[in-house]
Amino acid sequence: MRRILLALVVLVGPVLVGLPSAPAAAAHHPTTSAALAAAPGGELPPHDVRWASRGKTGDKFWTRGRVVTWKNRAVTLQSARNRTSRWTAVKTGRTSARGVWRITFRGEVGRHYRVLIPAAGWAKATKIYVGKIVDNPS
Repeated sequence: MRRILLALVVLVGPVLVGLPSAPAAAAHHPTTSAALAAAPGGELPPHDVRWASRGKTGDKFWTRGRVVTWKNRAVTLQSARNRTSRWTAVKTGRTSARGVWRITFRGEVGRHYRVLIPAAGWAKATKIYVGKIVDNPS
C-alpha cells in the first residue's frame, strides 16, 4: 500500500506543482477598480459621492457628505460671487476613514459655496454644489 501511495505522489506531484494558479476574480462592487475604469472616451469617472447635505445651526453654516473613493483625504470648501465666476478656497476639511466630511463655516450673504474633491488617478475632480446664502443668519 505504501508503494502505491508513494508512486501516486511521485507521478501526480509534479503535475500539481506545475499548474498555474488562477487569480481570484474581483468582487463586483461600484467602488472596485473595474467599476471605476476609464469610460470609452478615455475620460475618468467622477468620485463616488453617496450623499451630501447642508444646513444652518445658529450663526454658522455646515456641509457634510460621504465620498467612498476619497477616504482620509482633504476636501476643499470653495466660494464664488456667482456660479460662473472664479471659485476660491475658503476652508479645507478632511474625510474620515468612512469617507465622511464635515465642514462648518461662516458664510457671506450672496455668495455661492461648493465642496471640491480633487482628482486622483482613478477619478476626476468632483464638485458638489452646497448652495447660496440668501439671508443673514442672525
